[in-house]
Amino acid sequence: MPINFADFNLHVKRIQSNAEATKEFLALDNLTDTQTLEYKLTEDLAATVPKLNRYGNMTPSVDRTAPQPVQRDPLW
Repeated sequence: MPINFADFNLHVKRIQSNAEATKEFLALDNLTDTQTLEYKLTEDLAATVPKLNRYGNMTPSVDRTAPQPVQRDPLW
């Protein structure tokens, strides 16, 4: 459940004072099947094509980002 930034300090105090921290931590263990599958596919693809991306938790990509002409001209 999302926490408003303004309520963050109150939330931290609340979870420190009771078992709410344990409940919140245990909720992290409940990844959905979709999230688990997506992570596994990303991990497999990163291992299969390591030259495309050095990070194992990001989908490998051959995309290159280049500056637009309006951005490039003042720099070059």
